[in-house]
Amino acid sequence: MDLKRIAKLIKIAQKQLDDLQLEKANLINQVNTLEKAEKDLIAEKERELKIISANLNLPIDNQPFYKKLKVHEARIKNDIQALQEEINIVDEKLIEAFKEQRKFEILKEQVIQKMNEVERAQETKLFDEMNIFKSAKETII
Repeated sequence: MDLKRIAKLIKIAQKQLDDLQLEKANLINQVNTLEKAEKDLIAEKERELKIISANLNLPIDNQPFYKKLKVHEARIKNDIQALQEEINIVDEKLIEAFKEQRKFEILKEQVIQKMNEVERAQETKLFDEMNIFKSAKETII
């Protein structure tokens, strides 16, 4: 395999890594947004509890409100859990992509090393031929 092809494979592997890292960053941003929404929801619930406790004489039925908050909070938690599972899957894909890229990098290093060995062997052969020619010339004189 030549160096150009290996370089292309490394570039493709790097692109895959970049895409996966971007996907993971987007998922993490979504989790952060949902966690903030969950905190806001809890804060809203606490505000309502304070209002109710301050005004015990209000003839308002808050049960539908709290049920709605509970359902919304459960949905947020489920969404966060689903996103965490997606992040875990992307992490596994990242590990595999890193391994694949590393294989190509090792292959590139091996090809370069082999090319250097061939070049050194050719230089040694050339120098040996030059020395043989030089020593043959000296024996003739």
